[in-house]
Amino acid sequence: MATRRTPRASSPSKRPPTKSRRARPTHASAAAVVKGGGVNGDEYGPRLLRFLVKPAYSLTIIVITVLLYLVYPTLAASSPAVVASRLPEANPFAPFLLLSYPVAPSFSNSTTYVLEDVNATIPRAGVSGHHHHHQGVGGGQFGKGLQDLLFLAFYVVVHSFVRHAFMKGPLVWVANWAGVRKGGKTGRFVEQAYMVVYFAASGAFGLHVMSQQKSWWYQTEHFWTDFPSTTLPANLKAYYLLQFAYWLQETFVILAGMEKPRADNAQMTFHHIITIWLIAESYLGNLEQIGLAIFVSSMDLPDFMLSFSKCINYAELENTGNCSFLIFIASWTYLRHYQNIRMLYNVWHQKWMPTWFRMMIFVPILLLQITIFFWSYRIGRIVYKLVKGTSATDEREKGETDTESEGEDDNEPATPPAISESRLSDRKEQ
Repeated sequence: MATRRTPRASSPSKRPPTKSRRARPTHASAAAVVKGGGVNGDEYGPRLLRFLVKPAYSLTIIVITVLLYLVYPTLAASSPAVVASRLPEANPFAPFLLLSYPVAPSFSNSTTYVLEDVNATIPRAGVSGHHHHHQGVGGGQFGKGLQDLLFLAFYVVVHSFVRHAFMKGPLVWVANWAGVRKGGKTGRFVEQAYMVVYFAASGAFGLHVMSQQKSWWYQTEHFWTDFPSTTLPANLKAYYLLQFAYWLQETFVILAGMEKPRADNAQMTFHHIITIWLIAESYLGNLEQIGLAIFVSSMDLPDFMLSFSKCINYAELENTGNCSFLIFIASWTYLRHYQNIRMLYNVWHQKWMPTWFRMMIFVPILLLQITIFFWSYRIGRIVYKLVKGTSATDEREKGETDTESEGEDDNEPATPPAISESRLSDRKEQ
């Protein structure tokens, strides 16, 4: 009787490739898309700036700075020089964490300003008189100076940590809960979800600060009532510098190529540079009133609605997404166009200003408005498709999310399909 021959095992290298069945996406696979430095898990940019996108690096910087701030008073108290002088030693790490240049309540017009050399060249409004304080003092008044740069530097790191800690942690769970489990869409969802969280917080803070100013809700005639006011309430200075740090962090990430570029990367870069220009010159030129209005109108509120609408769209809640998108259109038009054009009109008619100073304010706002008009054109195309019965989808992300599925390589180029076709292909995969 013939014995049964045992088949010889084939070598793994010669085994023909088999098509494995796609595994059901889990929290771990969804988290993988935001594991690396880029939005989709890729590594971009120079290593020196990895703290911008690596929460472990930025957390290390934060912890070291806070520890030095807490330990320094103990070390300074044991210093023989400090003991001999019987004077408290200023904490050199305080400017990184806290606002600098507090002004005594007896501050008057005869006091030397912190930025006297800058303020000496700034024209003064005829209605300003001798009162140099904003309405709504919250926590005292503060001047400006070079130590504000230390505050900016530290909170750029803080923004970097908070952003990516959220994107690589709780927001991935939110994406899974919302049913967004495809690689590319998960990365974009958590990115936009963080912007919802950030702009909700900064928008609420900005509206609170704005409500304490004479220029509350875009009363443009009060932009110049106390100009140039060389001191700021604590809440206004904190809001201004924290927003400055946020936009610096976003700009560094784009310029250094730390994340995967978008289809409108050039326009986004231009927008961020103009924003930084506008923030810096308004802060140095004592124009915080108009800067605050632009922050709230052009940044916080419209961007909150935009990101919220995108998150709903990624979750494929089509009817809800279309409704939120229409609300976004209304807020975008009213705040980013109507209110900004009112500000441009107001600045243009301040004839008491020297022309160079008026143009220094007018030009960056105009450039910002031109960029917004470009995006409005693209939004208009989405509205046109929505009216025709097609889902509202951001054209900047065609080929970045809809064609990506579980197990696909995010680095592979994707052919941008029509919106309806991408929706159909998603349903077929499911």
